[in-house]
Amino acid sequence: MNNTPNLTFELESSTNGPNTRKLVKKWVDGCSEHHQHCGNTREPGFFPTRLIAIQGNNQHKTFRLIKGTTCTPGSLYCTLSHCWGSHKPVENKLRLLQTTADQLAQEQSIDVLPRTFRDAIEVALRFGANLLWIDSLCIYQDSADDWRAEAATMQQVYKNSHLSISALGAEDDDAGLFFDRDPAQVGLTVVLLKSSQDDSPRPYRFELEKGWAWRLSWSPEPIISRGWVVQERLLPARVLHFGSKQVFWECREQNACEVHPETVYCSQRDDESDEARRLRAIERSNWKPHLWKQLLDAPDRRSVEDPYLQLFVDWNAILHTYSEAKLTVPTDKLVALSGLAKDMKQALDVIRPGNHRYLAGLWEEQLREGLCWSVNDRETRPSGYRAPSWSFAAIDGRTTFPMIPPAEQHQMWMVDECSASTELLGTDDTAEVSGGELTLRGRIGCVYLGDVIPTGISAHPTSRIVHHWCHPVSQQQIEPEPGKLSNGRSLGPARVMFDAFAEMPDEAFCVPIQARSYATKASEESTYALSALVLLRVGSSDARVYRRVGFLSQMFASGAEVERFFGAFPREKLVVI
Repeated sequence: MNNTPNLTFELESSTNGPNTRKLVKKWVDGCSEHHQHCGNTREPGFFPTRLIAIQGNNQHKTFRLIKGTTCTPGSLYCTLSHCWGSHKPVENKLRLLQTTADQLAQEQSIDVLPRTFRDAIEVALRFGANLLWIDSLCIYQDSADDWRAEAATMQQVYKNSHLSISALGAEDDDAGLFFDRDPAQVGLTVVLLKSSQDDSPRPYRFELEKGWAWRLSWSPEPIISRGWVVQERLLPARVLHFGSKQVFWECREQNACEVHPETVYCSQRDDESDEARRLRAIERSNWKPHLWKQLLDAPDRRSVEDPYLQLFVDWNAILHTYSEAKLTVPTDKLVALSGLAKDMKQALDVIRPGNHRYLAGLWEEQLREGLCWSVNDRETRPSGYRAPSWSFAAIDGRTTFPMIPPAEQHQMWMVDECSASTELLGTDDTAEVSGGELTLRGRIGCVYLGDVIPTGISAHPTSRIVHHWCHPVSQQQIEPEPGKLSNGRSLGPARVMFDAFAEMPDEAFCVPIQARSYATKASEESTYALSALVLLRVGSSDARVYRRVGFLSQMFASGAEVERFFGAFPREKLVVI
């Protein structure tokens, strides 16, 4: 056990102890000097609109607000990710306002700053950065225009930072970056055991601690649930997380923590060579052909051969992580994703130059696939308008998105026309929207719904079985063939998963989007999984205007059965808002 690599058995009583500082320096220097896949991502000459200039030594440090245009070329700046917190009224916090701008522009002691900001200054100076970007001090908090303008630059602000400092364990600005801890509650468990009565005790460790237990000190941290943090972690080349129990590291080539200082992906054999371990870690976290780094707590990224298609696979994977996060201001749903959307647009343009239209979280060139999202729990719809109903951004809560799309020969598209447009609140097409329309031409039917599926049968709390289908005009009942395979296996009835717990009507309209083929392991027969939008009509029946309220799924025994069944429904052109 003493020779077990990639494990730290002794921790200090503080996350700012000398050994931790030494390890952090190794991460930062090793990445900036040796990681070819991280590299220098800086755009020459770029600086944020405003920055905090810092200087001083251990005894006396000062700061002042400056304009980015006054910065010396080549100067390094860091960014800070933090929770504002709710323990202190926002009006009592030091912020950039029209009335405080002159005060902040004066050089003064950092003692007037909250503890988290002071600690971030210490870390930035430690790594040769004399500039720091903090949202509350660098964006006017009493100007909607300045906030929108600065929010549109987040991609550049974070991508060009030398290091992003994450106040992972701080509930508010006063909690700081550094914490005292009980090493016994964080470090690895070692026990002395005898293999026989006559043997001397030998040290053993708990096997699962090797590559899993670090999550116990990561998952409860307050900043993890913050929606803005997703892009604040993905955009910078390197992120240093100061947790309440451990310090964590994320870059394109390495994900690590104090207990696992080389890599948290350490489930390989103990006798594996150092070089093999290094290559395995790089392979797992290597960004190629991925646009963004692998996050510590996110599911492993999936890979496809086509680099263009890979971008959409990565986008949907990020949406899974993002949808679980929470926003203090609900209208930030699209804005807090804006930097990643700009990153995506640039990457798409490199592979296929052209106009890659972004539509309230979806992409025009993958619009049909993007419509096939569903929610995972008792989610809610915000009280005010935020996005069209066909966008995931119209819902608060965990959302599931299509992952790796099948080859064209394994899917049937059920709509002849699919297009969309959005109305922007400003000039940034990746930010807030005031409206949007989706135009579809395809088959439309009515579904009448049965009881809510008991939780013991379905893990989805807003699922309802489809009792029967009807023609939307004649109301003639139309039933699919009994869903059975040749081996007698039943495929079950159609099921609707409603987007919001408060919206579960007894009847609705249904428009199929896609049927995707699968081969069952038991018989190798190809079954078809139908994905459809569940809609309610808005206004009169002549308007043909609808809004989305859910997602329908159903298995069919064959593609021919899908075509036969939906051939009985009328084809209609409709608008979803």
